[in-house]
Amino acid sequence: MTDGLQSLILALIERGLLDTSRLSDREYVRAVLQEELDIRAKAGEFFWRKLTPSMIYALLQEEKLDRDRLRDAEYVKSVILANLDDLINAEIDVIIEYRGLFIPYARDAFAAGGLEAMVVLLVTAIEHRINSFYRQVLHPKLGDEMITEAIRSNMHTKMGWLMLLVSGHELPSELKTKINRLVEIRNAIVHYKFRPQSFEDMRLRYPVPQIEEIDIEETIEMIGELELVLESFRGDMCSDWRLAKEIATNVLGIEIEV
Repeated sequence: MTDGLQSLILALIERGLLDTSRLSDREYVRAVLQEELDIRAKAGEFFWRKLTPSMIYALLQEEKLDRDRLRDAEYVKSVILANLDDLINAEIDVIIEYRGLFIPYARDAFAAGGLEAMVVLLVTAIEHRINSFYRQVLHPKLGDEMITEAIRSNMHTKMGWLMLLVSGHELPSELKTKINRLVEIRNAIVHYKFRPQSFEDMRLRYPVPQIEEIDIEETIEMIGELELVLESFRGDMCSDWRLAKEIATNVLGIEIEV
């Protein structure tokens, strides 16, 4: 048994994914190992698709890529690998939280009847995506502290005049209306005002009745629409970002994630 395989087995045991009483069952152990390897392969593929344009963009900004050799796939890959440690940045945290936590947890909350938690998680996912957009387009023009001040603005500001000022574009009015409605429901839950209630009101399942009108799948589709719109804004603002995506897709042959 190789050291790598042994380490993987020990890690699975520590995580409770491998039953130590069945270690003699080779078929069982092989199946668990294969499932874990498949999961890791898919995760690696997702991060590669998601991060490659960002890594190429960073290398272009830092002038570490020779623009005359951008059609050479092996050259581009070699530069990415040579600078990989420096390229792994805070964007990974955004991806993990947005993709890996909030949306699946919102679905779990919905399935369990926890509509309040579902709304809070969905709005948090939206805020993370909008904040990520500002972080991406304002860096390195502004320092981290100034960008942080901008993203501390309320959602109305970030989707309104600040978006127009920074990107030169406005969010589609229908999309903005849907998000504002969801944010208002979230605020009514998080900042709930405890007032005297009638017996009729006390029989309500939820303190914010509008919550039952929310369609979770439609809301998740709406978040996807927001991603596409913000990605379009970013592309219009930065020619190097468009170039980075084009190199990732057409030169490296990567089916990139928005």
